[in-house]
Amino acid sequence: MYKLVLLSVFLCQLCVLVSAQSTENLDSFRPTFEYKSPLNTNTIAPNKTQSKPSADITQALQVKLDSIALKNKKIKFAQGFRIIVYSGSNKEEVKKVREKVYSIYPDIDIYQIYKQPDYKIKVGDYTNRFEAHHALYQLKAVFPEALLTMEQVNIIHTNAGQ
Repeated sequence: MYKLVLLSVFLCQLCVLVSAQSTENLDSFRPTFEYKSPLNTNTIAPNKTQSKPSADITQALQVKLDSIALKNKKIKFAQGFRIIVYSGSNKEEVKKVREKVYSIYPDIDIYQIYKQPDYKIKVGDYTNRFEAHHALYQLKAVFPEALLTMEQVNIIHTNAGQ
């Protein structure tokens, strides 16, 4: 009985505290801020003149860019990705897979590797993982066992920008 009375008194005090907190007004303690409109860009410096470049570096920059392009053309290989579409020891199957890849994708580079006793057919020279995954997704429709592998690939130089 004594515990019940103590519990009821405690609950009453708790109710009083909760109701007092919910009605307390804290507006006087909250910070207030004044709104200022953004500055007008026309009124910042109306008498400022635009400066003109004192030296033109376009030709020097073009010479540097041409030398970098020439060095880049000498690069033949880079780390990239190829897709393995076949791995096995059946020589007839290798021929069928090569013909099938060539018939579906005539512009793709095909590499046949033989390490005794297995043949591997790899396709593509991708320097970008995104492009490699896109090609892998397309090839998986025809070759469900296709895998992406990281290796040294050939760099194809285009004459763009010349």
